Amino acid sequence: MVIYIVMLKTLDAIKTFWKSNLIIIFVIVVALLAFALYALFSGFPWESREVAVIEPIVFTGPDIDDMEERSMLEGADTLWYYDPARDERYAKLAALMPGLSVDEVVWWVDADLDMPPYSVVSEVPDPESVTALISKYNCLPEDYTPPDLVSIGQSMLRAEAAEAMYEMIRDAAGEGRRLWVQSGFRSFDTQVSLYERYSARDGAEVADIYSARPGHSEHQTGLATDLNSITESFGNTNEGIWAAENSWRYGFIMRYTEENTDITRYKYEPWHFRYIGREAAEEYHAFGFSSYEEYWVKYVKYRA
Repeated sequence: MVIYIVMLKTLDAIKTFWKSNLIIIFVIVVALLAFALYALFSGFPWESREVAVIEPIVFTGPDIDDMEERSMLEGADTLWYYDPARDERYAKLAALMPGLSVDEVVWWVDADLDMPPYSVVSEVPDPESVTALISKYNCLPEDYTPPDLVSIGQSMLRAEAAEAMYEMIRDAAGEGRRLWVQSGFRSFDTQVSLYERYSARDGAEVADIYSARPGHSEHQTGLATDLNSITESFGNTNEGIWAAENSWRYGFIMRYTEENTDITRYKYEPWHFRYIGREAAEEYHAFGFSSYEEYWVKYVKYRA
């Protein structure tokens, strides 16, 4: 009998608690459901991700031992960026990829694109140059930190790039486009942590397609910025379209374009913009370039 009375009192207490706290319980349940949906479709807020897992781009480079020797391409020596010391490499790439034009063969080799990523690496001679090429073949010194970093939002950029980005953000706002800096400067050590985490999660082969190895990240220059959302869908938003069409006016270019993944060896990143200076960006735009590697070979590498 006593047990029965205790059970009835317990049930009454539960009913009373439920009725008096129904609104609070409802709010908690809705909040938990919302968080679960956010985590499912957007990733947990503390998990920093650059992109979703993708299939790797496979490029192994020419098999030099098995390639048949071939004479130098006709007309290549008339190009100002032609390097006679690379004749053999030009010929091998032309045989491997007959669809490339003479012009493409020469500048691909001059950018070391005939070699597998990270197999040939040169340290950039002037890390502070705003036109320095940072790629899977060109790296920054491990101890390099830009001397003129300034804050922009929650990130940092070099002063010249930050000033240009502030102007770009203001002008975009004037046209009803809201841009913000999601990520800017990243140190060598930060890139070590990111790359190791991505490699552990997805494997190095896949991680290499969306994350730079330490020393090879443009973010270490203090000249690269990720805008708004780190998703491919950003490229289809009003803000993403505006940035792609207008960034050159402020000295920026979209660095990893959709049509040049075979050149950059990174997947499409419509959010990643690199400051190369207004003069270079205007020239880049006027000549219709979509690959910084090509522009760099033709208008930076051999420019006095």
